[in-house]
Amino acid sequence: MRPSIGIAIGLVALALSGGGALARTGTTVTDLGLRAGPSSNTELLLTMPAGVKIYVGACSGPWCKVSWSGHSGYAVKSGLAISAAPAPRVSTRAVYPPPGEIVPIYPPYPYRSGYYPKADW
Repeated sequence: MRPSIGIAIGLVALALSGGGALARTGTTVTDLGLRAGPSSNTELLLTMPAGVKIYVGACSGPWCKVSWSGHSGYAVKSGLAISAAPAPRVSTRAVYPPPGEIVPIYPPYPYRSGYYPKADW
């Protein structure tokens, strides 16, 4: 009984800790450099123009992990306007078949003669 309580507590702690990893949205306040690491001495990957929408990850000190236009890196926190709410996660569901259409479902193997013992059940 005791190991199952420990496992349950561990799963609850894991579920609660996942909320902080969600990316938040933000906007650049000025032209801002996207760097390879959290330091001004690291390589400058590109310069993001002012007013663009970015996704902000974890922040540590004056640096935040950000992604913009397919590029990821670090940016100075003072050059960002970060929203308080996490970025919405959009889930889509494929609508197949269209409503009202009937689609036959076939087994993953071909029918063989003699498969069914009687044809009139």
